Amino acid sequence: MRKANQLTRSKQIAMELIFSLVEISGVAEVALKNADGETESAGHIVRHSLAFIQQAADIALQEVSRQMLKDTEQTKANNHV
Repeated sequence: MRKANQLTRSKQIAMELIFSLVEISGVAEVALKNADGETESAGHIVRHSLAFIQQAADIALQEVSRQMLKDTEQTKANNHV
């Protein structure tokens, strides 16, 4: 029972992480589109920072997705043994 609760909690945490990464990426994308009104030097720094944030969130989301897929496949394989 304890192991099942840990797995359920792990799934909840993973889903919260995914939702957070999607939200971060989306906010950075919108902010990046709106950063064009900044002064040239400040705008460049802001756009660069937002692009980095969006890229980092997207990469993290891909990594989490890969890990979840790997874990799912491993769980399926273990259940069929």
